[in-house]
Amino acid sequence: MVHDFDNTFYSDIFEYDKNIEAVKQFVSSGNMFIIASSRNLEHLLDDLEGYDIPFSYLICLDGA
Repeated sequence: MVHDFDNTFYSDIFEYDKNIEAVKQFVSSGNMFIIASSRNLEHLLDDLEGYDIPFSYLICLDGA
């Protein structure tokens, strides 16, 4: 499964604990989770810090 980062896991307004928990259950069932973002790798990794999101791959810069 591929999912966008912004407004799914990252926002100043909302808390996304339920989404993160659902991803943990999805991955623990043997599935692969990929985060896509238009951010560059360094910026995305900085924003992921502090979140415990189990991902297999990152797609950055619109897939570039």
